[in-house]
Amino acid sequence: SRIRAELGEDTRIVLMLRDPVAAAYSLWRHNTRTAGEDLSFEEALAAEPARLSGEAPVPRGGLPPRYYAYTERVRYAPQVERFLKVFPREQLWIAFYETFFEDPLPEFAELCRFLGVDDTFVPEFRVSNPSGDPRSRVVRDIANRQAWWKAPLKWVLPPTARAMLRHRMNEWNSASPSPSAPSNGGVPPELAALIHERVGDRLQLERTLSRSVPW
Repeated sequence: SRIRAELGEDTRIVLMLRDPVAAAYSLWRHNTRTAGEDLSFEEALAAEPARLSGEAPVPRGGLPPRYYAYTERVRYAPQVERFLKVFPREQLWIAFYETFFEDPLPEFAELCRFLGVDDTFVPEFRVSNPSGDPRSRVVRDIANRQAWWKAPLKWVLPPTARAMLRHRMNEWNSASPSPSAPSNGGVPPELAALIHERVGDRLQLERTLSRSVPW
């Protein structure tokens, strides 16, 4: 309702849904790089309920607990349903990550038509913000954690400059994934099963979308 109030009732919503296992793993990888996550993926999944309830701490100086809710954030059905309570279905464009990037040009053209913009435009599809292991946890924490000694920077650097500096530090500090790290599709079967069990909304999502999902 806040989106509708601020942007208008004709707002068009674009949602892209990804395989929950791959999405949860990608969120964890992102947090290891920029949000102080030091637990392994398995440990982070085990700690998630306690972190959300406040019984276990999140990384010191990190983000609020919801940012470490790897399975809760990929429970898509309730999120889609909240949009549908406010906006009519024809104002939502919902794509699947896997389908979109199998053949992005026709998917992108369809998105342009949905938005009412030129569907003949051909963008350059390239990887942006790739995941990677942090070279240095010290550099990661300096760039991303809140700290008292950063306060004077607010008087010297405007917000855009601070954001750019943080981005550049994270970019420099991001190494290529280690050979032993699973790809998004290489999460161990027992962890994939745990994620699917916790999410547990595939049938609900398919009913909400009136279409099958590709995972």
